Amino acid sequence: MSKDVSSDGLWTRSLPPTERNYQNNNTLPKKIISSMITPEQAICYQVYYRIEEITNILNNNIIDYCHLPQRERSPSPPPIYDAKGRRTNSREQRFKKKLEDERHRLIDIALKMIPHYKAPLNYKKPNSFKDKYFIPVEQFPNVNFVGLLLGPRGNTLKQLQQTSGCKIAIRGKGSVKEGKTAADLPKGAMNLSEPLHCVIIADSEEKLAKGIKACESVVIKAVTSPEGQNDLKRGQLRELAELNGTLREDNRPCAICGLKGHKRFDCPQRENYANKIICEKCGQPGHVAQDCIILSKANQRNNNSSTLGNYNRSTINNYNNTITTIKQNNNNNNNRSEERRVGKECLRLCRSRWSPYH
Repeated sequence: MSKDVSSDGLWTRSLPPTERNYQNNNTLPKKIISSMITPEQAICYQVYYRIEEITNILNNNIIDYCHLPQRERSPSPPPIYDAKGRRTNSREQRFKKKLEDERHRLIDIALKMIPHYKAPLNYKKPNSFKDKYFIPVEQFPNVNFVGLLLGPRGNTLKQLQQTSGCKIAIRGKGSVKEGKTAADLPKGAMNLSEPLHCVIIADSEEKLAKGIKACESVVIKAVTSPEGQNDLKRGQLRELAELNGTLREDNRPCAICGLKGHKRFDCPQRENYANKIICEKCGQPGHVAQDCIILSKANQRNNNSSTLGNYNRSTINNYNNTITTIKQNNNNNNNRSEERRVGKECLRLCRSRWSPYH
């Protein structure tokens, strides 16, 4: 006769009684609160009770991860192995790590809210908190996130670390230049199986949150700023020019007055010699008589009119001489047409050369 497998879920078997009796070992002594308490005291009691509950689970090795049916569980991540071939992310290990992380956060809250609170005996405070911030490279493939986070010679990344108080490193696919080997890079930098991300390590969760927010601000500014209007990128280019010695300062002091904000040729204290020069012909300041514009324009008009008159007179004389020669040589009708043609040609040349629109 087959066993009944429908009680614990659609695709899972029912757990034996020995596996179901683990809750009997996880019972804490019940306490009755006889008086009214404030909301802050209620929070302190909940935190304290939850810390004791997690400590009891970890000390007695009561791993409560089988209470959900298999179809209701989240998909398991791919297995990860260490250098010795041992798996480091089994279901039991992941559940323990989740409980330990929760206990770390609750103990930090209890130390701040509960006076004279002491952590459990077997509790070891973590030396550092670690988290990852994944960069949206697939959504924005044309943005150089690595360059913006590093900055000129890594100065931007150093500033982010100083302001947040945590250590930030760029890891994942695209974080290593071509030609680099594992010997040239720190440990773990050659792990290119994961997407591009920032590894943030801090000694407290507050600093960890600041580090994530600092990296996120750089990424958001790079994504939302229009092309050529990213203040962070312009500042990095300016800093790089300063480091290379190719920066041309725009705020250098004026060579005449020593003040900033204007060029030498725009200095209000600069002596203007042009206003002291007065033209002898027109009487206007700013130029000498040799460069007088008014007089040169008047002379040009006179020369043009005299030249035009001389040219017209010479053209008419040539025209008359040509007509006389044609009449003396030939008296045919063909000569008359030739006479008209020569006259039109002379008149066209005269108009084309001395037209005001030419």
